[in-house]
Amino acid sequence: MAWKVIVSPSANADLANIVAYISRRNAPAAERLGNLLIDRAESIARFPEIGRTVPEYKNKLLREIIVRSYRVIYHVR
Repeated sequence: MAWKVIVSPSANADLANIVAYISRRNAPAAERLGNLLIDRAESIARFPEIGRTVPEYKNKLLREIIVRSYRVIYHVR
């Protein structure tokens, strides 16, 4: 059974800003990175424990996936 991934409005805005910034110099690279970040976030639905616990928080249910210099933080329920 797959879990449901809910993307926060601030995460959507961050993604849009990242893609817009990179696309000023290289639109194809921006699109590839945007798709990669979306794919990684969606993979959480199938494998919710794929990420590591976030070191700066003392919550075992809060996890992160590192993608290049970006991180996807999520809560496992």
